[in-house]
Amino acid sequence: MRQKKSFKPEFLNRLTEIVIFRPLAKKSMSAIVDLELKKVSDRLKEKKLKLDISENVKEFLIEKGYDDKLGARPLRRAVEKYLEDSLAEEVLSGSLRKNKIIRVLLTDDEDPSVYFSQEETDKKVSISSSTEEGNAEES
Repeated sequence: MRQKKSFKPEFLNRLTEIVIFRPLAKKSMSAIVDLELKKVSDRLKEKKLKLDISENVKEFLIEKGYDDKLGARPLRRAVEKYLEDSLAEEVLSGSLRKNKIIRVLLTDDEDPSVYFSQEETDKKVSISSSTEEGNAEES
């Protein structure tokens, strides 16, 4: 135990438990992104909206939000920046129809971006990964 060499016995006696934190592996991030996306989905259910998120979007979010030193916090921010912000704008503008599945997809560009599609309209709203926060492109 390294702690016995570093701390005085008086201090160690006051500790009830020692918990060692290890950096998150990238594969652990998959479960975390699923939890974050479930929170978003649950909030949308109240508005009668349902998300269908493709696997490559999840991988994109993990790639943008992975930092082995900072844990899951950057992943949460990536979900906000690349998904929630533009999704909120679409919900507020009324361009997404209730009771229709909203597909969340990733463009095939060199600089991929997330966009939303509903079966009949296929309206694309994308947020580029290199765009500054708050700037949206519509196509």
